Amino acid sequence: MPRRQGEIIRRIIEEVAKGNLPQPFTPAQVDEAANITCASTFLPKHAVGKPGKDTKLFERVSQHGARPALYRLKSCINPSKNRE
Repeated sequence: MPRRQGEIIRRIIEEVAKGNLPQPFTPAQVDEAANITCASTFLPKHAVGKPGKDTKLFERVSQHGARPALYRLKSCINPSKNRE
């Protein structure tokens, strides 16, 4: 996984763990909480059900076509492990 992708994923998991990013979240909420500008393309690309070899870390919880799209971390990712 490229370093930039790893950093974005780490920031999202960290913000969920801190409670700054409630689940489910919109791409705009991720952009704001993680201080990034690419969530609207990053989340769908790394969501379950999207074809391709990208790591599937998110689940879309809103209906396709619904705006805004809502996502959450896959259940196998436990942000509470990141808390100290």
